[in-house]
Amino acid sequence: MNMNKRITACISVILTILTSLFAPVVANASSVGAPISENTLKSPTSFPSDITITPGSFEPSPAPIIELPESQKSTIEELSTSRAAMSVAVMRIYALGDGGFSSLNNAGHAWISITNYNGSSLKIGGLTVDDGKSITVGTWGNTDPKGLWYNAEGYAQSTGVYWGDSVSIQRPLRQQDLAVVNQNITTHTSWGLVNNNCSTFASLVWNSVATEDEKVDAGMINLPGNLVSSIKEIGANVSWSLYAEGYRVPFDYPTYYGNPPIRKNPTFDNSSSSS
Repeated sequence: MNMNKRITACISVILTILTSLFAPVVANASSVGAPISENTLKSPTSFPSDITITPGSFEPSPAPIIELPESQKSTIEELSTSRAAMSVAVMRIYALGDGGFSSLNNAGHAWISITNYNGSSLKIGGLTVDDGKSITVGTWGNTDPKGLWYNAEGYAQSTGVYWGDSVSIQRPLRQQDLAVVNQNITTHTSWGLVNNNCSTFASLVWNSVATEDEKVDAGMINLPGNLVSSIKEIGANVSWSLYAEGYRVPFDYPTYYGNPPIRKNPTFDNSSSSS
């Protein structure tokens, strides 16, 4: 990376930190791919309604995590200060939900956003993202089809779904971090009720590049509510993680499904009685 790019990258990271401190709760003004009114998500959850736990609930199991070697990892503070010029993007992990295992249809949702601050376009997951733009990515069990969706969170919010009860933290990504994150996004495309749901996916992607004491925990039985508690704990202990409640949900691009990404809009399971 030449000196101009290093300076640009450093400025970008500083700007995103400052922006994070004053970020509004609402989504970006963009209404990219706004869904029709009958395809609105009634409540902020990615779990299907009328859940019954069966032996099949444990399938499919997630693919193994692809993890950056511990010796190559850096802390959030290191990436935000002394190594800021090496960062090309910023990743934020979100979670909301207080439903327990007995009320999974109210269990909430967890997801990842990644913003490009490289100064030029970047491949993030399976999509090419312009400088200064963001994608969200998460797995869903109440969509048709189930599995990995890009930008479904902003799509749902554009119809009135409220993600403002979410908690989140962030970390800068170097190119080697992003390469590992991309591998995990593109290889973890399925959804399963028990330990392969949205909280499994979000925590796995985050932990693939996090140092041991900055890893999140979705619990023995992976649920967004467990991830909420873990994010709060890291946010309290790591000031550079820029813990936030109700942080904005970007919506810069249309929705895509799976890997390779296919352009389509999700059809939500609207039979949930919660609102």
